[in-house]
Amino acid sequence: MLTFEYEPDNVLEVTLDAEGLADLLLALSRLKPGDHEHLFTPAWGAYPLTEDFPNRDLVPIHKVTVSFVAEEREAQAGG
Repeated sequence: MLTFEYEPDNVLEVTLDAEGLADLLLALSRLKPGDHEHLFTPAWGAYPLTEDFPNRDLVPIHKVTVSFVAEEREAQAGG
């Protein structure tokens, strides 16, 4: 299980089990500077997000994009 859900007050909830943690770590480990990784639910046609949303009071997120900012972009932004 790997889910992302949010509350209307701009609070993000991430819920995962051992398999979800492994999937998230694998996705993050593939990132190189300047790359991005998409995580989708099956309803949106991909993987590894699941649709076992544990909290029905929250809004499910079906697509998460994780971007690894290139170093030169970080320097320009002052970071």
